[in-house]
Amino acid sequence: MQQKAVPPRAHLRSKAHPHPKTPSKQEQNPRRLAARIVRQAEKGEAYSSALLDDELGSIARADDRALCTELVYGTLRWHGALKASVERACERKAKVDPAVWPHLLVAAYQLQHLSERIPAHAAVNEAVTAVKRIRPGLAGFANAVLRRLGSAPHVLLRADAVDAARLSEAFFVPLVLCERICNVLPKEQWLTAVAAMNERPTLYARQLHDRAGRQDQFEPHAFVPGAFKMPSQSEQPLDAALRELHAVIQDPGSQTVALLVGAAPGNTVVDLCAAPGTKSMVLKAAVGEAGQVIACDVSAERAKRIEQNAKRLGLPVAVVVGDASKHETLRALQGKADKVLVDAPCSGLGTLRRHPETRFVEPELQRHAQTQLKLVGAGAGLLKVGGALVYSVCTPMHEEGEAVIERFLKKHPGFTREPVKTTLPWLPGSALTPRGDLLLWPHLHDADAFYAARIVKRS
Repeated sequence: MQQKAVPPRAHLRSKAHPHPKTPSKQEQNPRRLAARIVRQAEKGEAYSSALLDDELGSIARADDRALCTELVYGTLRWHGALKASVERACERKAKVDPAVWPHLLVAAYQLQHLSERIPAHAAVNEAVTAVKRIRPGLAGFANAVLRRLGSAPHVLLRADAVDAARLSEAFFVPLVLCERICNVLPKEQWLTAVAAMNERPTLYARQLHDRAGRQDQFEPHAFVPGAFKMPSQSEQPLDAALRELHAVIQDPGSQTVALLVGAAPGNTVVDLCAAPGTKSMVLKAAVGEAGQVIACDVSAERAKRIEQNAKRLGLPVAVVVGDASKHETLRALQGKADKVLVDAPCSGLGTLRRHPETRFVEPELQRHAQTQLKLVGAGAGLLKVGGALVYSVCTPMHEEGEAVIERFLKKHPGFTREPVKTTLPWLPGSALTPRGDLLLWPHLHDADAFYAARIVKRS
């Protein structure tokens, strides 16, 4: 899959502007609004979630807001494959106007993936009308292309002709991730594993306060204790469900990483890359009033989100803003912390389902690895003898996972790797690497793809 160079994820806007612009009447149409958001997200202007937060208020009906959200995420997840389908439908090689592309892609997503819900004529007519407004001379072209669209690339993919390159092209999943899947997983899982990267993620929450009987109303995760599936909005409003459960939205993979720290009552725990703070909240719930959690982040804006979440959930943590290797609060903790969590910045390839714009960023695995190794070193310096550090990344890539830990251990003989099942005996065998580290996959574990390792300071 070819990827274009766009600003790295750190440059994408992660939350809504304080003063979003007033939408025009044209923007209130869910399909046209979806097309505009798709164009902004593919250019790397912001996360699709932030753009939706800014713009959904311009749509009056709840079902139209839901449709717009579905079209944005679905079109971005399948963007490359949809584009290939549209190009195939062109009678001759044509250079499509950039302003027209998003409308064709949003319509193609409806035709190829939502045909049971949306009549073909509705998808085509809406797209043609939108094109007519911005490029009147291309309305006939748009109509002809969409009516010749045909099947999606993944439907045409033969199971007996599966390899990383074909999977990448058919599902619009980065080639490096497809290659990793093919190198790590059995061949009979390749197709399912890649397809899972495009599925809508199940929404899970983490119960932070144990209240007897409350959890009986919600479906638990297959193996992560305290993780519960959230009902659809039609069954129960999300805010009400969270209040009922005394919980916070958190992917099961993220929850597992926080539990792997093994925080105990009275512990001093440092969360080095904490924002938005959900893992810090899990850690604070574990250490109790007698314990302390220090939540760190280099971004003052992101650190505010930690403080807001801590206040909202009634789980006070100490928030530190700055470089973990230089901040005086952390220097004072050298050799004193019981546990450290380093949930490091990474390519984010394990979160493609919920952050589809990640597909448009060329993964810089080696550059991330240098930062990750530095953070592990900074975290390790905080530990007392016998203390444990958990290193995690929301990516299954070897360069950002096992390779970082192996490089650290090679240079620091006073630390040893501890099998994650020692702390979390309930983990299934499919979630373990040959070295005993954690490796989660969406198709196996109903979670984002996470890697995590646990190392202990022996001397």
